[in-house]
Amino acid sequence: MKSYKYLAALLLPALMSCGSDDVQYHIETPEDQMLISASAEDLVLDAADADKDVLTFSWNAPADRGEGTSIKSYFRMDIADNNFATASDLIEIEPGQTSISFTADDLNDYLLGWGVSPETKVRIEAEIVATVEGSEIYLKPELSTTTMLLTGYRAVSRPLWIVNAGMDAFADDQMNEIVLSKQYSWSGKFEEGKGVKFVYDKATQLPSLNKGDDNNSIVKRTEDGDPDNLFEVSSTGYYNVTVSTKTMSVTWEKLESSYEDADLWMVGNAAPCGWDINNPTPMEKDADMPGVFFWEGYLNTGEIKMPLATGNWGVDYLMPVNNYSDQDGDDNVQFVAGGNPDNKWNITKSGNYRVVVNTYMMKIKFIPLD
Repeated sequence: MKSYKYLAALLLPALMSCGSDDVQYHIETPEDQMLISASAEDLVLDAADADKDVLTFSWNAPADRGEGTSIKSYFRMDIADNNFATASDLIEIEPGQTSISFTADDLNDYLLGWGVSPETKVRIEAEIVATVEGSEIYLKPELSTTTMLLTGYRAVSRPLWIVNAGMDAFADDQMNEIVLSKQYSWSGKFEEGKGVKFVYDKATQLPSLNKGDDNNSIVKRTEDGDPDNLFEVSSTGYYNVTVSTKTMSVTWEKLESSYEDADLWMVGNAAPCGWDINNPTPMEKDADMPGVFFWEGYLNTGEIKMPLATGNWGVDYLMPVNNYSDQDGDDNVQFVAGGNPDNKWNITKSGNYRVVVNTYMMKIKFIPLD
């Protein structure tokens, strides 16, 4: 919760002392003409309405405070009778705006932030603060408050998909949920010039999380007519992307590979070369992404490991993290200096495969071609 010192100063009781005469002046608080009210007196939030506006606060225009003055208004909420000590971030109200609405997910986030247990009914207090600008003398803000009862829900897992990334064999389109319904990650290939957004519903692609003011900020798109601005990466490559729906932000981390200048081979009784370290089966490099190695051909059942040099069994290797992972199992790859421990992949189904090793993500795929 942010602290707005300048606004807090305006809300302090105005007792002003004047020199040694100790004369005090009392500034009257203006009458509330805004009369804020809530659209519900007792609201139980439902996770099914996460993206729907379920509560609206409405008010009248603030009073005119005299010639040459202007009004700047703010909205805030807190647990009732807390003197706004843990209030939500101030929301600046646009000129002429006389209402504000919140989705179920917005309100549930506020409750959780205030430490209110899910499914616990609590009274909240909402306030409009109309401050005065342009006056030669200090004028107290006009205040308008209202209370209502609110009950939150337990957060539920909510899938988020990535759309329009340069997909390849190393990732599907569903993001990994790190923090329940609030933070997600995805690692994979992005192509320069190919727009990206994040969606909760693959069929309708609404609501979606779209590019905001820059490539690190998010705006929620809820209607077909809303701007469909897309994120873009500056260059084609593999990235870790993290999405926070709490801070409405995106971070992009381009993945580097230390194997772009290396060569890679296959050796083992599942490979065409067998166990010949002097003549192992070479893998090719992706022309655009030299840290990606591939090979296509027939694999027998049996074992495979991947040396980074030839002619000596004591060279360095790329090997499975879990020994004897099969072609459909764990796809994680690790560097093993000197070949110890001597982990191998175990091919349990012979056939034609495209074998792809991605050293940006340290992953391997055995893709059947039959």
